[in-house]
Amino acid sequence: MKRILSILFCMLLLAACQPTPEAEVIPNKGDDSLQAVIEENGAGFSAEAYRTDLPQRWEGTVETGNGTVTVTADAAVTFPAVDRVPIWETVPGGVDLDAVEKLVQALVPGGFLSRIPVDEFGSAVWTKDRIQAEMEQNRWRMDHARELQPDASQKELEIYLRDLEAANRELMSQFQQAEEETPRPIDDLSALRKEGFQGDLGLFDGSGRRVAEMTLIFDDSGPQREQVHLRAMSGGVGKVPASGSTEAAAWARSLLEGLGYGERYGLEKAYESSATITLVFSPTVHGVRYLSGCEAKNEFNWASFAPEECFEVTVDKAQQNVCVLSWVGRSEILREVTNSTALLPLVSVQTQVKNGLRFLLSWTNENVRSRTVQIQELRFGYKRVKTPNEQGWLLVPAWAVMGTVTDSGFSLDADTGETAAFNSKMMEGTLMILNAADGTLIGAADAE
Repeated sequence: MKRILSILFCMLLLAACQPTPEAEVIPNKGDDSLQAVIEENGAGFSAEAYRTDLPQRWEGTVETGNGTVTVTADAAVTFPAVDRVPIWETVPGGVDLDAVEKLVQALVPGGFLSRIPVDEFGSAVWTKDRIQAEMEQNRWRMDHARELQPDASQKELEIYLRDLEAANRELMSQFQQAEEETPRPIDDLSALRKEGFQGDLGLFDGSGRRVAEMTLIFDDSGPQREQVHLRAMSGGVGKVPASGSTEAAAWARSLLEGLGYGERYGLEKAYESSATITLVFSPTVHGVRYLSGCEAKNEFNWASFAPEECFEVTVDKAQQNVCVLSWVGRSEILREVTNSTALLPLVSVQTQVKNGLRFLLSWTNENVRSRTVQIQELRFGYKRVKTPNEQGWLLVPAWAVMGTVTDSGFSLDADTGETAAFNSKMMEGTLMILNAADGTLIGAADAE
């Protein structure tokens, strides 16, 4: 989530001037309570009947017990067209290396991956081909400065261009001293997996010119999942016949089919700006999609290390090329733990949402005079949770609460002592995720 105002960094930590919530939401504790629910419920449950009884929308004001926070629900209730809701046992399945090879050829016909030279400390060496690629990338940024900085003033744009020009002058100076490096194709990516490779490779075209960098993460322990992250140089790679999100989604769908994943992923959301289109595909299991968001932060707080499986691609509209592509490794379903499990009635889900929001969002910094929470969707899907023995995962039915959090108040300038009013959207997306079988909190967004 965006950290727009640093003065709000302690939003969920400080409770100055705000009452303490009466009850705390208890996250999924990893004990045997969920297993008990699985064993006791499910016989005779009909997901189709459950869906029929759901309202199309949830509308109203949610009481939080706090005059500072206002929570309004104007939310579509989204439930898939399925007749049962199994719970599955899964394990991280990793990245399909054959599909990675196909991906390289689909984006850069005749291209190949090569190791990037590193120094004794493991840092990438700035060889001539890398410097040249970086310079080309900076020139592309200059050519598309206004698209990349749509909200910048003319002065800010001039500073941005000046900094890029200075960076290229410095790179040109380094280029004169840098070493030549002939890229050597990697014939067998499985060797990287065996060594537990975690780092960057160069993606070169047939002439040996670096056109992108690809991060590969191979992790046998499974916590951060195997993944591919591609960053194109000089505006992008591949050719995407798309001027809008609809055409881009059709192209991405054909790419997934070519990789052998046509039935695996469904389009979850699309973001379109004046310069780019970003598409996020999430996996589906028997017509039910995975839920994304509300992931626990890791040491580096890198979004690319979120453990959920996904396929994401960003397209440059002007060049009609791929700028960034991320692919987090799939989960392999081992077996059905239960053929179907009973779901909490919607009224119970609404109660849990109210209790959760009361605890999660009622604490604010003293600079915040009001907080507005708008619930825009209740989305049903699957979410992965750890099993009690910590050796595997369960894919359980869950409700995601989608919406926005907007704060209003006054900020204080530490240097001048002056105050300024602000109105800032602090959060947008998945606010919280509840287990639909037992009502425990699986994940909650951080409003810092």
